[in-house]
Amino acid sequence: MSSHLTSEQIRLVGDAARELDAADACSGERGAIVARLADTLKVSVNTVYSYLKRHAGWSSGKKPRKGKGQTCVPQELCRMAAGIVLFGARANGKKPMTLKMAVRVLKENGKGVVNPVTGEITMPSVETISRAMRQYGCHPDQLSKGTPSSQVRSLHPNHVWELDASVCVLYYIRGTKRVGIMDERKFNEKKPANLVEIQNKRVVRYIVVDHASGVFYLHYEQAAGENAQGVLRTLINFAVNRGHQDPAHGLPRILYMDPGSGNASSLVMGFCEQLEIRAIHHKPGEARATGAVEQCHNLVECQFESRLRFMEIPDLASLQKEADRWRRHFCATAIHSRTKVTRNGAWLTIQEENLRIVEKEILEAIAAWKDVRRQVGSDHILTVDTRTSFGTQSYDLSDLTYHGLGIKDSVRVRLNPFKAPEITVVMDMPDGEEKLFNVKPIEKDRYGFNLEAPVFGETFRSQPDGKTDTLLKQIKKEAFGAATLEDAEKLRKSGQLPYTDINIMADIKDAPLYLGRTGQAFTLDSPTADPTPMSRVAFAMMMQREHADVWHEGNASECMEWLVARYPDSIPGSDINTLIAKMHEHFAPSRATIIPFERSVVCQ
Repeated sequence: MSSHLTSEQIRLVGDAARELDAADACSGERGAIVARLADTLKVSVNTVYSYLKRHAGWSSGKKPRKGKGQTCVPQELCRMAAGIVLFGARANGKKPMTLKMAVRVLKENGKGVVNPVTGEITMPSVETISRAMRQYGCHPDQLSKGTPSSQVRSLHPNHVWELDASVCVLYYIRGTKRVGIMDERKFNEKKPANLVEIQNKRVVRYIVVDHASGVFYLHYEQAAGENAQGVLRTLINFAVNRGHQDPAHGLPRILYMDPGSGNASSLVMGFCEQLEIRAIHHKPGEARATGAVEQCHNLVECQFESRLRFMEIPDLASLQKEADRWRRHFCATAIHSRTKVTRNGAWLTIQEENLRIVEKEILEAIAAWKDVRRQVGSDHILTVDTRTSFGTQSYDLSDLTYHGLGIKDSVRVRLNPFKAPEITVVMDMPDGEEKLFNVKPIEKDRYGFNLEAPVFGETFRSQPDGKTDTLLKQIKKEAFGAATLEDAEKLRKSGQLPYTDINIMADIKDAPLYLGRTGQAFTLDSPTADPTPMSRVAFAMMMQREHADVWHEGNASECMEWLVARYPDSIPGSDINTLIAKMHEHFAPSRATIIPFERSVVCQ
């Protein structure tokens, strides 16, 4: 019932207050009056007491119970129970370890509330512990709410990009080139066979958004899920200049994304490294960390893909063309709620020093470029295919000898996107450190000679908490007996079990003894397998390796003829040992007979 009472209800409350004043406080009459009013107003007894105080100024006059709001359950016991429930939960959030089980386990481990007078340890009820846990703020329901979110800002357009991929409701219709929309009644988790049928025909939606301005790029790919190639194509298409109707382009300083298989791949990480883009992955399952791109997914679903049910989409190229047309219109006309201007208008405030431009062909070359090893020649010259219009170039690495580079040593090379055809030479130092050097190609004259080479006869040159967070961290530290949260995480990742001093099976007792049952023996012959046969070549190699006195270079032809005559094909496994013995008898050198001589005495 609403706290606002009618005039008739307020009159009833006033009548009840007068009856309560006249009633005996010790006979129980007051309780009956309050209960009758609660039934009339269809509210609880506590609500009636609040109405009496608010509308009639009546109070029972009782003093609050001594210790109200306090609990006898120590916080340490509550944290321990919370930790057992917390670490017993599955990755999907299900909690097979209930609070009741955790309390039972702790009780059987001798935990509980100690009587300061007698020293007796008792375990409060589950309900009492649950109330105490909520009072301390460490109830599993409170801890599972997660950490509070916070806002971060980017400094300017192209400072931070957020990227995310999602499998959308589109797929290629089997036997055609048309793009269809999945029927949720047909394609869902309850019908996995239908999902398997279209797994390689699904369409993945990639979105990258500029955090400061909100301008975004939308790209569709046909794949079973997100992959590195789709991520790279999306980044390249957003980075290049797409014309005056679509002004946002250039490279970001930071790329923020989830740690998915495509985003964390070596191709994407290497691409970002070479372009001096700092790639940051948020924690798994923290989709709200990339809220800007998640909001863009909602915009695309509601304002573009909802139109596809009224359109004929013959292929993926047509889908991308319509998506680009809608996106250009939206970024040019829709007012962003944060910036109060259009997305394109906000992006156009970018300063020249923040707009880093790289040509598309170089970006595509970098995307496919992997560090390759090249050997330095005796003249310290390195030849590298730049994979651009500059073709194959030669580079003089003689200056790197001061860093320990020697002739015939190998180095890793990669393309420098900002100074092509300049390359970056990566040297692996003995201490494990990597050193990077930007090297320009050799300038040559019309005859192909190095312009810096000495001339014959002239010169010569040798060559960066709330209460629940604090409690959660404390629980984690106590669970592993660690001084810091970092140490606790290290112990967890190393396989250390939480609460090693707690016997998690303490509440499990021995099962009772049962009378046995007699049965009938069942005889079954164990299966046997014949030894593996050997080919003649394998047998010959084995003989030469293990019985060199029998089969050696001097009699190899004779031994092979003898073997072929008896085993034209392979040698059965059961005959191998017997065959070895026969070859010993036939080909092993016989020992010479020793003839003893008696010593004769020579007379003088």
